[in-house]
Amino acid sequence: LVGLTNPYYKQVVVYEEVIASLLKNNSSDEERSALFESKKEFGALLYKAYFDEVDAVFVPLASAAHPILSSFFEPTLLVIDNAATAVPVDLLTGVVPYRETIQNAILAGDPIPVGGRAPNKGRNEFYYHMNDTAMRKWYRNPNQYGIGDYLKNTFGAADSDGNRFAIDLSGKKNASKNWRASKSLCNYAEAEAIVKMVEGLFKHPPPPNGTQIQPKDILINTPYAGQEAVIRVELVRKDIIGSGNNMIRITPPNNARGQEGKLQIISMCINDPDPLNNTEQISNRENLNIMFSRDIEMQVVFGNFRPWIQAIKNNVEGWGVNAEDAKRLELVKIIGSFWPTDDSKTCTIISEADFRSGFYDNKPPTRKSFPDLITINETDNGDDQE
Repeated sequence: LVGLTNPYYKQVVVYEEVIASLLKNNSSDEERSALFESKKEFGALLYKAYFDEVDAVFVPLASAAHPILSSFFEPTLLVIDNAATAVPVDLLTGVVPYRETIQNAILAGDPIPVGGRAPNKGRNEFYYHMNDTAMRKWYRNPNQYGIGDYLKNTFGAADSDGNRFAIDLSGKKNASKNWRASKSLCNYAEAEAIVKMVEGLFKHPPPPNGTQIQPKDILINTPYAGQEAVIRVELVRKDIIGSGNNMIRITPPNNARGQEGKLQIISMCINDPDPLNNTEQISNRENLNIMFSRDIEMQVVFGNFRPWIQAIKNNVEGWGVNAEDAKRLELVKIIGSFWPTDDSKTCTIISEADFRSGFYDNKPPTRKSFPDLITINETDNGDDQE
């Protein structure tokens, strides 16, 4: 881009001048703020121009998610050498930003077990990711099992018409409790709702030429061992957990590495409105990365969404621009992604009332009620929700 004949040469010169000005210490705060904005604008323009002329990029998997690369490079082919199996687990995370443009994925080399690591189901863990799930990351089809149709019929107008949504179970009556006098938490309301959803899915017939969803297709993740135990017991009592190699998998994030489910259900479990900021266990960056990347075709998240969204929308201390200082930035981004703008149409959170209307009363909601529960510029812990 620095060649005199390049159409972006003038922009490069201006960009270098902006950088030089930023290196000086005699600028006011207002001037530096304006310079940073100019740097951002020219940088985006030049990076885009540069990567428009790039045909191939060779990087380690860990570097594939570099913000500049993932923001401006749009590959159509992904080739991963099997030497990349030396990288720790959660191998596909780095390439997820490209899933909108990738048209094909190739595993180069024969899959072989990595020394010291047990093969996954008799095969290399990386091969399992690529062969069974990589392309489905790009082309998800929840209706193969009738999941999408079933939920759409159940939730009616409250359905988000997508493959990722949340269920709000906030309020004191849904509060989490210490499990058997231990420090680990459990949430009976979330456990009951999860079992109700799973039971309904198993009873729902698959679509024409589709496949009946099996227990082995479902993965349930929760950060709390107490909640894991409660969900397992409830599934056993309902006799829907499965048996042998065809069982619902229920696991905390640290044991979910290398696992994925065609349907993933997440139970955030903690519902402690006093204090709202008690999120240490669920805001761990590594656990979030693992827990929210296990779905193949559909992800459903149960949690204390009303007070969380209320806090995010109102920029509450520790939940707004200063979320990073509170070590809650990743959690805020994930929770906020279920309602990314103030437009209620972008909300993919289903209220408890709508959930119960659809699943318990067999009355699909005629409208989406969760946005009505959120009030901008006021804080609320959800205690008055019935």
